[in-house]
Formats: sequence, C-alpha cells, structure tokens
Amino acid sequence: MPFKIYYNEYPPSIGNAGEEENLKPLNYDYEYWDNHYWDIISDLNKKIEDDADNGSLYIERAIFRDKFFCNEINAIESETIREYNLKKRRKYKLILADFEDALYLEPDDDLYWYQTGLFVQDVGGAEIYGDDHINLSIPYFTNAINLNSRDHKYFYSRAISYQISNKHLEAIKDFDMAISLNPSKGEKHKADYFSERAFTKGYGLKDWEGALNDNLQALKIDPDYELDWELIPSISECRRNIKNSV
Repeated sequence: MPFKIYYNEYPPSIGNAGEEENLKPLNYDYEYWDNHYWDIISDLNKKIEDDADNGSLYIERAIFRDKFFCNEINAIESETIREYNLKKRRKYKLILADFEDALYLEPDDDLYWYQTGLFVQDVGGAEIYGDDHINLSIPYFTNAINLNSRDHKYFYSRAISYQISNKHLEAIKDFDMAISLNPSKGEKHKADYFSERAFTKGYGLKDWEGALNDNLQALKIDPDYELDWELIPSISECRRNIKNSV
C-alpha cells in the first residue's frame, strides 16, 4: 500500500477567529507570528481561569495550540533527538488534556468528541504515545456518532481511522454511510468520499472494479477532481489491475 497522508482541517476556533485570520498571511514572519501567538494563548489562559467550567474554551485552546504548534516546538531546546521527541510528546499530551477536559465538562457535545478524534487521528500514536501502530481515534468518532448519527463527517472520519488501521470492511461501511448522509450541496466532499472509498476498495480489498467505479463517480460529481486532487489509485491503475486479474 502506498504512503498516504491523512489530514482533516479542524472546525474554526470559537473565540479568536478574527485574530487567527490575521495570522494567516504572516506565516513566514515568525517574530510577528510568535508575539501574536503568545498574546492569544495568554488571553485564552485568562478566559479559562475566569470560566473554568466552559468546555468550549478548552477546545479552542487545544485547536489553536495544535494549529500553530511550531511556535511551541521551536522553543524546545534539547541535546538529543530522543529528548526532543520526548518533549514533543509531552506537548501533544498537553493539547490532548485540553480536549479531555472539555469532554469531561460537556460529555454530551458530539462536536467535541469529533474534534478530539480529529486531533488524535491527525497526530497519530507515534507523537502522543511513541508507537506508530497505536490509533485511538475510533472511539472518539464512535461517541460522536452515538450522540448524532446524522452527521456524514463523523462517519467519514471514522472510516479514515479504520482505513489507517487496515480494518477495510469497517471502513467501507462507514464510507457508505457518509456518502448516503452527505447532502447534495456538499458535492465536493462527496467526491472525496468516493475517492477515499476507492482507495480502501483497491489497496485494501483488491476490489479494483469497485475502486474504478468509485473513481469514475468522483469525476462525475466533480469533473475537475483529478486536476485538483490526485485520484489514488488512479483510474489507469485500476484498469491495469482489472486486466491482470482476468
């Protein structure tokens, strides 16, 4: 199976969207960026101190820290790679602690479970636990689904986690649900869903005909899809494997 990067963009943060927007064009001006970063973190720390039972503030701080994590990682000084990785894992655990505090305070908020799942999925076991093979994002998405089973993003994200874990049949079931729940106005996302299901069908289940059909469906939904996003497996690869299996 080819190397693949899994990435989900988190929903916008709750209280500092305007300030974060101002940071976006300044990504390469690190001195300016660092100053604004610590101002925002200090402001969030003060808000949490004043309103410690507000789960949304913990979520916001966690997402903001993760989004601009290089500001804290660049400040880590260590003599060895091992020491650096250890300190980095401690930073990720600090972010995870904010997500867990929010879940403790407001356990019935399906969005919080989803956001925590995205973080754990994106970071992976290597960064938090020092083990590449640990993937603990699935239970977070399952809890989100149990609270709200009508959101296609929750099924799609859990499908990606199953895909990472090589649980291909479970992934297909969740991709099916995500596609069935996705509204017509979300056509771009629906093309993504077909393309990701094609990846699982092809490389996971060796169902190259099914993968081909899904890729063709993705192009039917969004004719420019292959120009904007690479189809993996490619249509030519699917056809080649179908031909070789005859």
